[in-house]
Amino acid sequence: MRANGFPLEDDLPAFLLLNQLIYRGAARPTDLADAVEVSTSHISKVVARLEDAGLVRRAPDPTDNRAVVVGLTAEGNAFGERLVAGIEQYFDALFADWSERDRSDIGRLIVKLARSADSVSAHALSQVSGHDWSSARA
Repeated sequence: MRANGFPLEDDLPAFLLLNQLIYRGAARPTDLADAVEVSTSHISKVVARLEDAGLVRRAPDPTDNRAVVVGLTAEGNAFGERLVAGIEQYFDALFADWSERDRSDIGRLIVKLARSADSVSAHALSQVSGHDWSSARA
């Protein structure tokens, strides 16, 4: 968190929620609560801290007038871009001496692992990640 300049020092729930939004774009607070495994009553406090830091904002849900979604602000997007770039640099260095076949194999196996985890978990990986792993090819 510190290495990427996250402004809410040691606030792991806020960092995890922000990561969810980086990959999802926007989500309902209840979906975010499930993803970061906090109660729905606690998620509004986490969202408020991120709002105060200027990283997220709430907006009406375009599919349901009664609900809201949480999405990234411009500053939140900029943080997300820095975070993703840092992760990509890390993995580029990590796999620098791997053959193309090895890289392909690990990618395929990670998807296979995610599908297996999704099928046996009581807390579906699809729900947490925002990606439908059941339709992913292994």
